[in-house]
Amino acid sequence: MKATFHERQLTVSILLITQEQPGKVLLVHHKKHNCWIQQGGHVEKDENPFEAALREGREETGLDLSPWLKLDPPIDEYAQVLPTPDYTAEYLIPARADEPEHFHVDWLYVIRLPEEVNVQLEESAASEIGWFTLEETLKLPMFENTRYLLHKFM
Repeated sequence: MKATFHERQLTVSILLITQEQPGKVLLVHHKKHNCWIQQGGHVEKDENPFEAALREGREETGLDLSPWLKLDPPIDEYAQVLPTPDYTAEYLIPARADEPEHFHVDWLYVIRLPEEVNVQLEESAASEIGWFTLEETLKLPMFENTRYLLHKFM
């Protein structure tokens, strides 16, 4: 990575992985990047990473992830412990059109579902959505960091 100053944007991503064998992961084919990636996106100014993960999951899959990604009871009226991400990474995002080169600081949540569930494709950013075994993902075009995460968590 380059050592110069870059803006850092906060993002979340979600790996939905089934517990059935062989395990499967839910991926979307991203239109802008023309490859398969996990669900996710930017953390909005009025939300924390947990809320962003629930929102992005619902927007991109139609799923309510709250049964699997849960909050503990509040500590008191002023404090709430948020679920800890399973992985945090920083990705250099190349300059594109009117957007300069910058970093995404990404909080990844891994959610293990008992089995495949029906999902809905959110068509504004993705052209396809599907469940894949680890072996099937080897044939898909994707970023090397996505491949790394799949091997780490599947």
